[in-house]
Amino acid sequence: MGWQDQLREFCRHTSDQPREHTLPSKALVYLNGVQIAKVQFVLETGTAPDGPSVPTTENRVRKAFASYASADRDEVLGRLQGIRKAAPYLDIFFDVLTLRSGQKSVEETETMIPASDVFYLFWSLNARSSVWVEREWRIALHTGRHDFIDPVPLQPPEDAPPPPELAGLHFNDWMLAFQRRRLCQAASF
Repeated sequence: MGWQDQLREFCRHTSDQPREHTLPSKALVYLNGVQIAKVQFVLETGTAPDGPSVPTTENRVRKAFASYASADRDEVLGRLQGIRKAAPYLDIFFDVLTLRSGQKSVEETETMIPASDVFYLFWSLNARSSVWVEREWRIALHTGRHDFIDPVPLQPPEDAPPPPELAGLHFNDWMLAFQRRRLCQAASF
């Protein structure tokens, strides 16, 4: 049974007398904690639809900007390698790989950030204290695009709290809890 069939079954069983509603919805698709696509659809509740299709649109992330602190470069490179394996079509702006000798990084970031589909903010204590990272996330925030800034936490938010302007974004990740548990188990031996 496909997800559309499961959704119809869910709607059919939510009430004995279904009420009709049309709800704009979206699903964000993540790979290793990083957004790679956004699917927007309309959820209609009520009696079974006449036709089998549910209208959907997909916005695949094609261009991304990676913002990170230089001290976290090795960890970020590992994450980006995984993203590129899973989404080889994704063009990621990563300063040390994208910029060439002599290019002006300030001007490049000011044009590349708004031109991207998503802004990956690799967040840590190092990123929190980086003037460059703050400058970049402020440019991203200034675009005013909903769901544009996608935090990729390298440390839990308890250890590296986000700035107040970004506090409404989700800065936690299941991988961090798993890694912390493994560290605690290793330390107890």
